[in-house]
Amino acid sequence: MKLTEGEGYLLLSPQFTQWLKYVEKLNAKNPTNGTSVVSTLTAYYGETGLYRLIEAGIKNRKTEDLATKLQAEKIQHWVVKAKGPDDVFRVMALDIVHKDSILSNPGFSTWAKYVDAFNAKYPEHPTSMIPTLLNYFSDVALFKLIEVAENVMGTKSIATKLQEKMSKIG
Repeated sequence: MKLTEGEGYLLLSPQFTQWLKYVEKLNAKNPTNGTSVVSTLTAYYGETGLYRLIEAGIKNRKTEDLATKLQAEKIQHWVVKAKGPDDVFRVMALDIVHKDSILSNPGFSTWAKYVDAFNAKYPEHPTSMIPTLLNYFSDVALFKLIEVAENVMGTKSIATKLQEKMSKIG
């Protein structure tokens, strides 16, 4: 199968769907030595490339369900590999998002879910979003961003969560 052609449309490709079914059957027959779809795709596209492909798929009604499933698998893959929140932040290109709109960026919500999943898997090594954010914002700028976001319906929840974590830091 030619899975490498037209990578922008990979999720729409009938060959890709066939390949997914093949991997699923292979894993059902041999669960102890299963093949990870996400690992295989990451090996080919790289961390950032696969993330971008998944995000593009989420924006397309025809591929949204499959892309959402792949996104969940990718997050779990990062958790199992104990990929640090800073690294995931950069893979998701949140380090280059316009700072004033970062909390309303869909990728930020995904990253927040990742940090929660990471903490659930590794409770002995809890982490917070705040240290990563402080790599890109001063204390004052982050406080202002959170303050503004608390007054916006779409970002109020995450802003409140960040405010609580900021107050624990000091």
